[in-house]
Amino acid sequence: MLKSVVVEIEPKSKYGKVYNLLDLKESLELEYFNTDLGVNIRWGQLPRRGKVSVIGRYTFATRTISISPLLDDEFVPKYFIKYVIYHELLHSIFPVPIINGRAQYHTPEFNRAEAMFRDYEKALTWEVDNIDILRVSAKPKTR
Repeated sequence: MLKSVVVEIEPKSKYGKVYNLLDLKESLELEYFNTDLGVNIRWGQLPRRGKVSVIGRYTFATRTISISPLLDDEFVPKYFIKYVIYHELLHSIFPVPIINGRAQYHTPEFNRAEAMFRDYEKALTWEVDNIDILRVSAKPKTR
C-alpha cells in the first residue's frame, strides 16, 4: 500500500508529532547497552522531490544520529523506528575497518549485533513491504 506522507517537523529537533527520538534512544541504550552511549539524535531533513530518503544516518564526527522525518507517522510501527535507531547506535560502538581501501561499515560482528534486536526480522519485513513510502517526497508540488 503506497502512502503519501506530509510531515511538518522542526529540523534538528528530537520531538516529532508521533515519536520522541530522545525517549526511544534512551530506552534502547538502557535495554541493549546498559549505558548512555553519548550519542545525539535528531530528525533529519525531508528529501527533495524525487529523491529517496535515507531513513537513518550516523555522523561519526558529531556522534549524531539523524532520522528521516518520513518515519514520524502513525503508519510507521514503533518497533521499526526503534530498529533504525538501534542500527545507528551500533555504528557508534563498532569500529570501521578499511578493507581493500574501502570502509566496511557492516562487518560480520556488526551484523550479528544488529540481529540481536528483539524485532529484527519483523522490522526487516516491514521495511521491504513498505519501502515505497520512503520513495515519496513529503513536499507536494505547488502550482
